Amino acid sequence: MKLVVFIASISFFAGILFASPILSPDMTITRLVQQTETEKQPVEEEEKLFSSEDVLSTKEAFLFSLVLPGAGEFYAKSYIKAGAFFLAEAGFWSGFMYFMHQYSIKEDEFMAYADEHWNKDMWLLWYDSLHVYGELVDTSVDDEIVITDSLGIEMLPTEKTQQYYEMIGKYDWFVLGWDDVIERDDYVVHVQATYAYAQNNAGNTSAIHDEIVAYLGKNVHSDHMLHYMDMRNDANEQYTIAKYFVGTAIFNHVVSAFDAAWTAKRHNDKLYRGFSGIQSIELKPDIAVKYGKPSPEIKITFKW
Repeated sequence: MKLVVFIASISFFAGILFASPILSPDMTITRLVQQTETEKQPVEEEEKLFSSEDVLSTKEAFLFSLVLPGAGEFYAKSYIKAGAFFLAEAGFWSGFMYFMHQYSIKEDEFMAYADEHWNKDMWLLWYDSLHVYGELVDTSVDDEIVITDSLGIEMLPTEKTQQYYEMIGKYDWFVLGWDDVIERDDYVVHVQATYAYAQNNAGNTSAIHDEIVAYLGKNVHSDHMLHYMDMRNDANEQYTIAKYFVGTAIFNHVVSAFDAAWTAKRHNDKLYRGFSGIQSIELKPDIAVKYGKPSPEIKITFKW
């Protein structure tokens, strides 16, 4: 029995001598032995679990997708989401271009309709005459008629701007310029009625304007004017839908940016905490000094 214990002791200590053990850092025999010059040399850095290239920047992922939805997800190696955000972006801008094209077509249509059915010269003739009947002209300068005050807030632009095309269909003040009104048998009757209002309120621009607008709105209606407004509303609806696509595209940028940052963070979290796969396990005998007495122990080393 003693022989067996002796042989076991020899085997144990032989293992200690020839296994080049890594002893525990506290109170081990190796702390009592002077380090050799070789031991003082820098130890080669162990192979890292992952390189710095594997770690993604959440900031870069955010900015990539903020500029182009899906780019940050592609950077974070989430290719399905990258494709989804990119296709959504393409769809939103395609929708925007489609409805802007429709708006452009319908805008040309209602402008052409107005040019054909609203007579600017006839309307200006009526408008200038109101100033004469309302005594809002000055003939003292070389016998020329000079309008001293304008009637109403609806001032028609001299050029055919967006405001021009809006006003001629929006306000009753311009109804006497539409051709279906001009061609009516009672056109002159309505014109004379407005002149009477101007004479009754001579010198008072506000009263002339308000009473004439009330009269025209109640007694003079134009089917062409109503149809024109329907055309404009249809065009504006296309423009509104196009703006919705722009807003949705912007929202897609923001959502994709935050998703890309979150995806990059999840990728990094997996590198730090979610990795697996043990490369090797080493068992090494060792002796540690505890309470002033040597104590044998076995160290287990895992390499990932």
